[in-house]
Amino acid sequence: RALEADERVGDRVDALIIHNNIGEVLLFQGRLDDAAGHFREVIEGNHGDADLTAVAGLSHVNLCRAAMARGDLVAAEEEILRGMKLLASVGAKGLLSEARIQLAELRLAQGRLNEALREGRAALVEVQVAEARLLEARAGRVLGCIHAALGSSREGFAMLGDSAALAARIGADLEEARAHAAFASLSIQHGDRGAAARSRLAGAFETFLRLGATLEAEACRHALGELEAVATDGGAAR
Repeated sequence: RALEADERVGDRVDALIIHNNIGEVLLFQGRLDDAAGHFREVIEGNHGDADLTAVAGLSHVNLCRAAMARGDLVAAEEEILRGMKLLASVGAKGLLSEARIQLAELRLAQGRLNEALREGRAALVEVQVAEARLLEARAGRVLGCIHAALGSSREGFAMLGDSAALAARIGADLEEARAHAAFASLSIQHGDRGAAARSRLAGAFETFLRLGATLEAEACRHALGELEAVATDGGAAR
């Protein structure tokens, strides 16, 4: 409705901001192609206005997220670098910190762990200084996963636990669920397939389902199914 109103009165800048917001909702729901269409609308409509350039930069970051969800890490890298260049050009520090967290997550997915650690640490310092608590929880979660991938399991567990706790304090249900899911995944990797891991996964699954995070809910459902299968096989073997 807001988009229709902006288009009626010719407010092109606000309309493109709303296109990005709609794209974020669709991305959240796992509707990747539809989301990408809205992000590209923003990018194609950017004509140099500082505010709009910042939103176009964020749309590139969001296209990176969509590409990662598809497993296309080459396209993801192209998008994140374009986005960060635009954000830096207009001094959008908060959005640039968010993009740096996304870059750290991409580097983790690429297996470029030292680079991931460097970007994640830099982003965490930036968001702590800015007192951006949601981004702090997100950066802590990504760093926890990076430490785990580097073999520092204790540090990984600690950061994931802190991320979940911070997200809970600020009421960031989605980020809390993501931290719990990552914590459970790390626990399972270390052979802990007991009630604690199942409880974290089940709680994350319920949150993802309630919020409409389709892809993340399905990943949790699959992990819970694997845990149940292992438990059943173990019982049968005994």
